[in-house]
Amino acid sequence: MQTIHHYIHPVGAKGRTLDASGRPAAQASSFTLGLRSELFVHFRPDGCASDSDPEGLDGVASWRFTLAVDWNPATPPCFLATDATRVGPGLFRVDVSDTRTCEMVIALGNKRSAPVTCELSGIAADGTWASPEFLCQWAASIDNRVDSGTGPTPFPPDPISGDAIARIEAALASVSSATPLTASETADRIAAVIIALKNL
Repeated sequence: MQTIHHYIHPVGAKGRTLDASGRPAAQASSFTLGLRSELFVHFRPDGCASDSDPEGLDGVASWRFTLAVDWNPATPPCFLATDATRVGPGLFRVDVSDTRTCEMVIALGNKRSAPVTCELSGIAADGTWASPEFLCQWAASIDNRVDSGTGPTPFPPDPISGDAIARIEAALASVSSATPLTASETADRIAAVIIALKNL
């Protein structure tokens, strides 16, 4: 399992990504295809290295984290939708248990990585996910794997040429004899077969 930290400064429903010290960052840390992750989402003001609650958390009873590239809310999330837990002021924990879905594999293909959108939403006890009390979205990515679980394909050996086959047949024919051979003659002919095979 990998542990991932996303440091986010919420501006309305959009999140600006920060580094651990509170400075702007290009993008949140990436997920990895097939690798279970423990995600911690830290909400922080710009330039601040400590977590704090953003506005709009009053009355929120349930939290949900979504990973998607599909911006159609009428369809199921493309990658992942799971519960999130508030573990402290401005700090949320998400168990990202399945990062190898058919949708992820198709989206990545043979690319090194693909962009994804993270969404953390919260609803009141009588609310619905379609109309959350709190919502924040930010950019991240998911990285592909290099190991497919199988080994490399060996390079096929060169085919035996017709000339080599003829030499083998001639060497084998020399071992057989209509008349009995002495031990020395038999050894000589077997040696000829071995030399022919070594010269392929």
